[in-house]
Amino acid sequence: MDSWYVLDESVTPAQPVGPYSYEQLRELAGEGRLSPSTRIARVGGAAWTEAGLEPALTGLFRGVPPQAPELALGAASSLPDGCPEFTFSSCANQTIAVFKARWSQLLTVAGISFGGYLVLAGPQLFGAIYDAANGSTEPSPVNLLGVCCSGMLNFFVGLPFFYGCLHAATGAIRGTMQLGDVLLGFRSYGTTLLGSLFVAAVYAGVAMVAYIPLVVALVIGVASSTSGGAESALMLAGLIGGLLMIALLIVGAALVVMRLFFAPLVAIDPALGSMGVARAINYSWRASKGCGWSMTGLLVVFSLLAALSFLLLCVGYILIGLPLLMALLAVMYETIYRRGAALPQAPATATA
Repeated sequence: MDSWYVLDESVTPAQPVGPYSYEQLRELAGEGRLSPSTRIARVGGAAWTEAGLEPALTGLFRGVPPQAPELALGAASSLPDGCPEFTFSSCANQTIAVFKARWSQLLTVAGISFGGYLVLAGPQLFGAIYDAANGSTEPSPVNLLGVCCSGMLNFFVGLPFFYGCLHAATGAIRGTMQLGDVLLGFRSYGTTLLGSLFVAAVYAGVAMVAYIPLVVALVIGVASSTSGGAESALMLAGLIGGLLMIALLIVGAALVVMRLFFAPLVAIDPALGSMGVARAINYSWRASKGCGWSMTGLLVVFSLLAALSFLLLCVGYILIGLPLLMALLAVMYETIYRRGAALPQAPATATA
């Protein structure tokens, strides 16, 4: 006999309960504790869906119209800890599916994101245009000032703006997006900036470690070339060092950076009670266990697809590439969100 899990969203974070038989679900529906919009997952099934959209349960809600369907992204799991599955293929398929189903909403978020970052790059663009107009071969003070201003704007404004856009993209695939969602990072500005600073520091640490073999290889290559060796030794050393650096960057991204990438959004997500940076780091780290390699591979592949859309047709980046990246990040975050909610010892959120 079939049975189903029910996602209890009355607690934060939401927790799966059950499994329940059909008769037990009938009792819950009769008590008003199960509605057509309640998310359920068949034991051994593939995804969460709304109870009103499950063919086997339609008899529970006769005469009660289900709400607008929400794309089900959290896979019902066979893992011991109850976490939804996260694989390269499943995430890629979900990304393509939500891209097709929610393209217009994702395009809206992509357009806002692209326009916002174009504004933030304004000082740098102005400096470059200034140098070009004056025929400068070296960066002028105006150009350098523009670069500095854009860099500061991208950090202090761009990072909160990015996580707000990511929150809006997640709302798009859930079918709950509002344009004001892009401002979420500014509503909790300090928390977003602190979380972003943490992620940036982690990335900087990984990059510093990755550069070590490149520096060592170049030093060895310079020593070989100055002691009578061929100049090809320097090129070979640089090539080997560069490959080692890329390998370490990929390993660092898979083992550390991507597992913490969504921590700033976790920290401010209203659905998680705006838990703050420290608990968000713990939540993101635990929820992404075993996902780092898939997340890194997905980001590389879909970034290349986005770049290809720009090369083939410049407007293709806005119409296809950027919405596709938004869909990928939103799907990854939604999966991390649901994995964390399914953990039996997920950290409690701070009360308002």
